[in-house]
Amino acid sequence: GDAHDLERSLAERGFCLVRGIPTAISAAEFEQHFVHKPLKGLTQGFAYREGAEVAEPISEPSLGGAPVPPELAESAAVVARYYAETVAAVKKALPNLTAAVGFNQVARSSAAPPVDPVALNAFDGNIDPPAIGGVHTDATEESGFGSATAQFLALDQGALGGHGMVDLQAHRYELYWLNLWRNVNPAQPILNDHLAILDRSSLSRDDVETHKLDFDGYQIEQLLLKSHMPHHRWTYFSEMAADEILIFPQGRGVAERDGPGEEWRFEMPDSPHPESIMHMGVHDPRHPEAGRHSQENRFCAIVRADAPAAAKLPLGPRPGPGTTPAATPAKL
Repeated sequence: GDAHDLERSLAERGFCLVRGIPTAISAAEFEQHFVHKPLKGLTQGFAYREGAEVAEPISEPSLGGAPVPPELAESAAVVARYYAETVAAVKKALPNLTAAVGFNQVARSSAAPPVDPVALNAFDGNIDPPAIGGVHTDATEESGFGSATAQFLALDQGALGGHGMVDLQAHRYELYWLNLWRNVNPAQPILNDHLAILDRSSLSRDDVETHKLDFDGYQIEQLLLKSHMPHHRWTYFSEMAADEILIFPQGRGVAERDGPGEEWRFEMPDSPHPESIMHMGVHDPRHPEAGRHSQENRFCAIVRADAPAAAKLPLGPRPGPGTTPAATPAKL
C-alpha cells in the first residue's frame, strides 16, 4: 500500500512490509561481508535535511561506541550502504522521518549451529540461528521507548549541552524503536524459517508477562507470551526477497516541548495492546531442506509530528509506572 496504509498498519497491527527497496549489495558482497564478517553491534546515524529525499550520514560507523578496526573498514562500508537502504524503507513507511540511528546488527542463518541464549554476544562476529518457536519481544515497551528517548536526546543539538548531530526544530516528534528484518541473500528468497509477527490488535496486556534475560553481560527485560490463544492472529510473508523489509516497533511514543530550548516531555500511547511486538521464527516441515539468511537491525527513528501527513498516536495517561520512561538505552 501507500505510505498512509503502511503508517496505519504500524500503528494498528504493529508491523508493515515495505516492498521495492532497491539493493546495491551484490551476492559476492553478501557472502564476504555478511556471512564471513558480520559486524554485529555496528552503529551509524542518518538524517534527512528539510526537503531531502536521500539520507545523509550524521555519524561515522562504530562498534560498541569504538572506531571500526582498519581490517573491518571495508565491511563497515558495505554495511553502511546496507543501512542507507534500510533507512529508505523507514522513510517509505514514515514519510516525515527526520533521523534514524541503526544499531545492534544481527545476522541469522538456518545453517548456524544451536547456541545458548545466555552465551550470545552482540559483538562476537558470529551468525546466530533463527529463534524458532521462541515467542518474544526484544524489549518491554518501557525499555524500548526509553532507548528511543535516549537516542533522541543524544541527537538533539539543543539538548545535553548542544552536542547533538540533528537540528530538531519542531516541537513535537514521534519516536520509534524499530526492528527491521530483511532477507540479505539477493540470489534467493526466504523459503523456510520465516519470521512470524503477532498482530498487536489481537493481543491484550493480560496475555504477556515480563521476563529478565542475561544477554551480552547485561540484564534486559522483554515480554513473553503466557500461552497461545485461538484469538491471536499470526502473520508471515512467504518468499521474502532482498528488496522487502519487515518493520515492527519494540517501543514508541511522543516527544513534545513548548518552545525552542524548553525541556522535552515524553509520553507513551494509551492502548490496551502492548507496543512491543511479539515475533518468532517458524519452521515449515514441507520444506525441510530450505532455510534463510536474514539480517535484523534495530533503529531509533525520529519522525516530525507537526507536519500534516504525520501519524497521530493516541496518547493519554497510562496506569502505573512507566508513563515517562527513563532515558536509558536498552542493552541488546
